[in-house]
Amino acid sequence: MLGILSDGVLSRCISPRQCAFLGVCISAMGYGFSSVVPSSCPFLIYGTYGLCVGFGIGLVYNIWLHTVMQWFPNHSGIASGLLLLGMGLSGVTTTPLAALLASTMGWRCSFRAICGILAVVGIAVLQFIRPAPEVDNIKSDKIGKKVEIASGQMIRCKAFGLFAVWKLIVIGLGQACSGQLAQIFKDFGKEESLQLFMVSLYIGINGTARLVWGFSCDRIGCTSTMLLVSVLVCLGCGLVTLGFPQGQMGMLVPGFFLIALCYGGAATLGANYIASVFGRKNYRRNNGISAATALPANLGATAAISVVRDISGRYLEFFWFAFSATLASILFAWLCRVQVNRGKVLK
Repeated sequence: MLGILSDGVLSRCISPRQCAFLGVCISAMGYGFSSVVPSSCPFLIYGTYGLCVGFGIGLVYNIWLHTVMQWFPNHSGIASGLLLLGMGLSGVTTTPLAALLASTMGWRCSFRAICGILAVVGIAVLQFIRPAPEVDNIKSDKIGKKVEIASGQMIRCKAFGLFAVWKLIVIGLGQACSGQLAQIFKDFGKEESLQLFMVSLYIGINGTARLVWGFSCDRIGCTSTMLLVSVLVCLGCGLVTLGFPQGQMGMLVPGFFLIALCYGGAATLGANYIASVFGRKNYRRNNGISAATALPANLGATAAISVVRDISGRYLEFFWFAFSATLASILFAWLCRVQVNRGKVLK
């Protein structure tokens, strides 16, 4: 999140390609520094790997989203969905590769190898970051009008505040379930194979949903897609809440399926709503601010569900609260739709 927000600040002084190059270098150095962390100071890896790699990836992430939005203004949903699908499913390829390198070369050498691979591949693809041609007939959720709203104005818009709260709810629930899914099924006495299957299924649905909801943004618009996501995540959370007391798999599995589906949709909607409603000229800064609003969900959701379990000995109380929040998300999505469709973005 810090990297995405920082790209918005850097957009005032350096080009997208230069910023992406900086992000690649910082990420590669993070892997390189991690490989030489002394065994006596293992906590340093939080700075070398957690901070450097995460920050660099955040910079590159925002740049590629910005590039896709500029090149495919009228099909940004499907284009960004494909991009985010690749990111969401990257663990399917990179995790086995990292495990193979670590088992054959040791973790220090594997970090150095990943550093080299990241530097070569990352720099090689920078040539594809190019300014997009001007397009006049850009579709917008704001009754077809092309709007360009600066970051300072956007922060004061009701349409942004409502969207930020909506995204916080959906991402928070998705993040909480992602972090505790294996433990939830373990508490119900399910075998480890089922726990791993459910986690893998959750990740897979979260990734592929980004493409599905991107297509939906192009077809019916961002605000209509938001409303649909809200209804489905509320239904999913309701099924999980009802299925918890007796551990009914017939409710829990579909419920978590719907939550994962909507969790993936929040990522695609976050990218497309900002571009569609507030314009593309200031997209790097605006999307950086939008991404920062989800920080409490990413940092606190997993901790919150764990605290509830530690205090009460179960998760049910968390999901009752989450269900109430998802009901509110339907209202926030509807209010966003009203604000945007009536052209009251700046009011």
